Amino acid sequence: LVLDMKKVTDDETRKTSKVAASGVANIGLLAWRDSTFARVYSKTVPHATPTRTLGFFATRDMLTMYATFYMAPVAAEYLEKEHGWGTNAAELSTALAIPAAMQIITAPLHIHAMDFYAKPVVDSTSERWAVIKKEFKTVSFARSFRILPAFGIGSFSNNKFRELFIKQENEELLLSRRITRAYTQSFGA
Repeated sequence: LVLDMKKVTDDETRKTSKVAASGVANIGLLAWRDSTFARVYSKTVPHATPTRTLGFFATRDMLTMYATFYMAPVAAEYLEKEHGWGTNAAELSTALAIPAAMQIITAPLHIHAMDFYAKPVVDSTSERWAVIKKEFKTVSFARSFRILPAFGIGSFSNNKFRELFIKQENEELLLSRRITRAYTQSFGA
């Protein structure tokens, strides 16, 4: 909203600003939320969340946001230009697939963060890898499925609403025409 009020039109500036604002708001809150879940659902006595755990949660979320705001649009543009995909098909496909696919990379970070909270000290790194291997399929599937509404559908829808209402040459004329058209279609005036 602030970017639109300030009439920032450069796409790279908009993306960078969105990721920065989203990062500040979401990453800290999500890391805090997940550390709370770790305390509640861990089989160990609740204790302060280690910095390493918080760092892995934050890294996991930064990678997911990077996939959503940077990788998906670049891939959509590639599909359009190099393979002749339609804009909506390319944007929707990449908005759904890329953030979900990123969970293959972020699931081990999530599992390690939870395991480190539960067991800060282990005998060997192979013990950590065993936990990651054991939980990987379940966690990566669940996280991929969980990402779809907010980062997939939400990202695509948000971009389409921006195109529809904000990113236009003559915004007031466009909006008044759309409101008039919607009114006449609904009420037959």
